[in-house]
Amino acid sequence: MGSSLANSTRPLPVTDVKTVQSSDGHKIHAEATGDPTKPHAVLLHGLALSGAVFDDFCATPALLENLYIVRRPLLLS
Repeated sequence: MGSSLANSTRPLPVTDVKTVQSSDGHKIHAEATGDPTKPHAVLLHGLALSGAVFDDFCATPALLENLYIVRRPLLLS
């Protein structure tokens, strides 16, 4: 079974949080963790979930050494 956030002892890494406006006027919220010079992995969440469902995954040291992890809602705000 997967670990739950409540049971996590791993500290969350520093995360950049940004809201930008697309060329058609939609606001796009995204959180990014890791080294932006590394390959990017984009995690989408939506409906009843938030980016917090990826907290443990985004705090995995082996992934952060090799990826820049961006998480954002599937739906535009």
